[in-house]
Amino acid sequence: MACITLVIEEISLIWQWQHKERQKMKAIINEKLYDTTTSEVVYIGNMEALYKTRNKAYFRTSSEGIQPMGIEEVKEYLGIKDVDAYIKEFGSVDIA
Repeated sequence: MACITLVIEEISLIWQWQHKERQKMKAIINEKLYDTTTSEVVYIGNMEALYKTRNKAYFRTSSEGIQPMGIEEVKEYLGIKDVDAYIKEFGSVDIA
């Protein structure tokens, strides 16, 4: 079991490194270009990343490709995945 965990962690680290090095992914979706090399990294997870374009459009990359996301989807996604990234993007929220 420890060996499997180590392999998964190594794959995750390689994937994160590739995204930090601006892995090139491009797609035209609904006549709009989504390009990881010209977008800001908002969040990097184990096997996915969230980007923001210069025009403030968000999209997620994963093994399935590029998926555009609306503001509400991004808020829900970051609220679960990375609270600090949420606060950086959208500001603080009230304590429950």
